[in-house]
Amino acid sequence: MRQAIREARERAQLTQEEVAGQLDWSVSKYRRMESGDVAISVPDLQALFGLYTVDPHETRAIIADARFARSRQSSWWNAPAFTAYLSAAQLVVAQYELDAKSISSLATVTIPPRMRSPEYATALAASTVHRIPVEEFLRHEADRRRRFAARLPHIEVRLLLDESMLHRDPGGRMVLQDQLMELVTFAQGSTVDLRILPFAEAARLGQSTEFEMLELENDHYAVHVGGRPEGAILEPGDAGTYREVFETLLASALSPVESLRLLQGRINELDRW
Repeated sequence: MRQAIREARERAQLTQEEVAGQLDWSVSKYRRMESGDVAISVPDLQALFGLYTVDPHETRAIIADARFARSRQSSWWNAPAFTAYLSAAQLVVAQYELDAKSISSLATVTIPPRMRSPEYATALAASTVHRIPVEEFLRHEADRRRRFAARLPHIEVRLLLDESMLHRDPGGRMVLQDQLMELVTFAQGSTVDLRILPFAEAARLGQSTEFEMLELENDHYAVHVGGRPEGAILEPGDAGTYREVFETLLASALSPVESLRLLQGRINELDRW
C-alpha cells in the first residue's frame, strides 16, 4: 500500500508537501500515510488517487486491498498489550512478518523477537516500565512466535549473531542458556540459517548496528534499524546498503555446522557454572 502511494506520487511529480497542501492535510499526516505508520481510510485513498489521476482499475484494486487491510486492524499486533511495548516501526515489522518472503537479521544486542525464548522475552520486557502488565504483552509475544513458527516451511530466515550475543545475559545464566537452546532448536529443526560472526571478525562490524531486512513482493524490501529510539522503516530503494553489509558479514561468519558447535559449546559451558 505505502509503496503504491509513493510511486503514484512520484509519477505525478509531486512532493509530499505539495500533496498535503493540495488536499488541505498536514504534511505529517501524509508522511505517516506514506511511511505506513497509520492506516489509510478509503476516502483518503480516493482523494489521493484522484489527485494523482491513477487508472480507475488500479484505484479499485488498491482500495480493495485497503479495505482488506483495515479488516485486519483487530489483529494481534494492534492489541493494547502489544502496542504499549513496541514502537510504530516495530509494529510495522510485526505485520510484515505475515507476508515476507525472507527475513535476514543481524543481531548484536538482542535476539529478534520472533526467536526469543519465553524466559528471555520475559527478562527483556520486565526491564522496561509500561502502563500495560507485562504478562499481557508476553501472551501476545508467544502468539507472535507461534505464527512465525507456522510460517517457517514457507519463508527463508537468516540470522547472523555477533558472538558477543552468546555472553549477553539479560536475566541470569539460566535465561541465557534457555535462549541459546531455543536457537539450536530453530537451526536444527527448521529452515533457519543461523550463523555466528566470531570475535576474530568483530572488527568487520564497524559502525553497523543491528537491523532486519524483510523481503516483500516484487523485490521490495523493508529494513528495521535498531539502536535508535524508534527504529526506522526505510524506503525499499534504501535497502541495498543493508543487503550489501549483511552479505559481507555473512561471508565472514562461521558455517552453520561451526555455528551450532559453538552454540552447543557455550550451552555446555553455562551448564557447568
